[in-house]
Amino acid sequence: MEKAQLYTMLEELGVDLDEIDDSTPLISSGIIDSLALVDLLVRLEAEVGLRLEPGEISADNLDSVDRMLAFIRKALNR
Repeated sequence: MEKAQLYTMLEELGVDLDEIDDSTPLISSGIIDSLALVDLLVRLEAEVGLRLEPGEISADNLDSVDRMLAFIRKALNR
């Protein structure tokens, strides 16, 4: 997955891209709420074939663009 693709998804969820960078906390800061996170995960499943285990859905894996990209790339290569 490319970074631009993830930023496009975030923008479609209503995230103001001018307010974030690759390391901005998205979940813990409230930029993405639980409903937006579910929407994002559904999109990732549909668009890139990402399959998540319940224990993998955490701020450790998903709280910033950098963390998301690292996690997505790791998950797609298992």
